[in-house]
Amino acid sequence: MFSFIFRIFKKKSETQNAKPADQSDIDLMIECIDWITSTMSATDSWRRGFAKMKSDITQHPNSYGMNLAWENWQSMQGGYGSWSDYYIPNEDFETQRKLNEDLQSYCTALSLTLSSYSTK
Repeated sequence: MFSFIFRIFKKKSETQNAKPADQSDIDLMIECIDWITSTMSATDSWRRGFAKMKSDITQHPNSYGMNLAWENWQSMQGGYGSWSDYYIPNEDFETQRKLNEDLQSYCTALSLTLSSYSTK
């Protein structure tokens, strides 16, 4: 029971003490998430994780929301550990290479920006 009460007060404290996020960082993260998910099939299970990240960022445009999104990103990277989890196949090798270079850039930008707000 004590741990439940502690979590409630801890969450309230984190939301009250949150620092606003830079709008340029929010815009960059949303752009990255939108680009990454645009490359996925409509049934891709990774979409839920990215949708949750986007929701955390837009509903809490502060250090609290960024930290929630960072935790989600970390859990998605967990056992796999790289941008290549979202690898984009294409019949044309050059198109595939370019798409995956772009994917790596967007994943890197997302990761670096989120990590700059991480409090853990």
